[in-house]
Amino acid sequence: MGSMRVVIVLLFVSFVAKAQTMKEAIQYSDREQYQKAKAVLLNLIKTDVKNADQYFYYMGDVYYQNEQYDSARYWFMEGVKLNENNPLNYAGLGKISMEKNPTEGLANFDKAVSLAKKDCRPYAIIAAYYTSLDKPNGVKAVEYGLKGVATDAKNAWAKLVLGDAYFANNDGTKAIEQYKASLALDPKSPLPFWKIGKLYLAAKNYDVGLQTFNDGLAMDEDFAPIYREIGELYYKAKKFDKAIASYQKYLQLRDKSDDANFRYASFLFLNEDYSDAINLLNGLVKSNYNNPVVFRLLGYSLYESKEYKEALQDMDIYWKKVESKRIITQDYEYYGRILNKNGKDSLAVEYLTKAIEKDTSRKELYGEIAAIWFVAKKYDKAALAFQKKIEVTKATAKPTVLANDYLSMGRSYMQSKKFVEADSAFAKVTELKPEIPIGYFYRARTNTYLDPKSEKALAKPYYEKYIELAKGEPEKNKKDLVEAYSYLGSYYLFVNKDKAKADEAWTSVRALDPSNKSAIEAAKLSEAAIKTK
Repeated sequence: MGSMRVVIVLLFVSFVAKAQTMKEAIQYSDREQYQKAKAVLLNLIKTDVKNADQYFYYMGDVYYQNEQYDSARYWFMEGVKLNENNPLNYAGLGKISMEKNPTEGLANFDKAVSLAKKDCRPYAIIAAYYTSLDKPNGVKAVEYGLKGVATDAKNAWAKLVLGDAYFANNDGTKAIEQYKASLALDPKSPLPFWKIGKLYLAAKNYDVGLQTFNDGLAMDEDFAPIYREIGELYYKAKKFDKAIASYQKYLQLRDKSDDANFRYASFLFLNEDYSDAINLLNGLVKSNYNNPVVFRLLGYSLYESKEYKEALQDMDIYWKKVESKRIITQDYEYYGRILNKNGKDSLAVEYLTKAIEKDTSRKELYGEIAAIWFVAKKYDKAALAFQKKIEVTKATAKPTVLANDYLSMGRSYMQSKKFVEADSAFAKVTELKPEIPIGYFYRARTNTYLDPKSEKALAKPYYEKYIELAKGEPEKNKKDLVEAYSYLGSYYLFVNKDKAKADEAWTSVRALDPSNKSAIEAAKLSEAAIKTK
């Protein structure tokens, strides 16, 4: 059953005092202050026995709006027992029955209509039911909504319901016409502003929607549903801090509701208020709130709070409870990351792969998969994952990102002792970002494995290029510069037999690292050579 509420409006003309009392109950219900509405209705049932069958319907509807369907049925049935000719309670029984027994539900709707006479409310109740479905039936809603307005063209609520019916039928123009007609009949009501604002919100016209909601609050600053809609508006505009503030106001004004707290927890998560989200979600778990997404958000929030063991426990519960059709891509992503943090690298890769299969746009996850394999020292798998990421992102990736991927792939190949493949990867790094020294450094190091005795001097030009680019920041690049100068020193000393260049290279090593053993030994060898001469 959908969440769209049935707005309760009843026009009594017999006694002014009675109308004011009923109006108070209606206002409480509209504001989602259901406990107060029930208190007023119970008092009316006791003090105004003559009209109790009317109040029974509205009491049942309060329970219906809170999805307490057994209690709602009880009140509707009591209303029928009290007055078999009151159409409202049949309409109530109809909407209760429709989901499990459509035949019974339609029979009750027909009974309500047959008894309606000049009462527009049964038609409006049925129309509102059809708009409240998860998949609204706009055609049926408009059919009954039109009959309601035709029965009583002066009823503001009937106009609102017809507006909702047009909205459900994707006719925003006619919806606004009816909402404005309702406002003309009841100029001080916040309800039309609420409805019109929701229409603008659906159309992503946030500025006009916000102004319309504020106009509604000017009519009734305690009208809780508008604060909820403002929260949704800010959420869609990605202004999560303002969404939270509006939802806090909503929660302050309405009755306590697990559904509302759950939505609020969602906002807290999106605003990265993980601690508050966790506290609220744990409260929902304790109250046995029947929505597996609670465990999803708990798992996500605990992961972001670096509480990985607890995150895994809640996500495991989530997977047991959730229907397959409710699983989203982020579930696979977060579960994969959580599994990885709990040392389950193979399972982590399995779920990250499922995320990519569910949403092929999440190609960057190949990078996460590769990183998992690299940390696990499964370098062959890491190299293949980096290669896959490069293949699927090459056309759109920025040069820096692509260069980093080639660098990581090259390092994976190097750890796997696949030096030819590593050299090719590092060559792509220098091609994409020739101004960055790291690519030349790794290409040089790779070539020391391809030419272990330095006979072909394969590493020499790359170490020289690295030194050229890196020597301007000696402290930052100290370790790798020492390696580069050491290679050149050894090459000139032992292979090329160029003592002057060898001394120059080793002097550069000692300048960076005075206690470097290789440089000290090279100096001794150089002195010995001089003495020999």
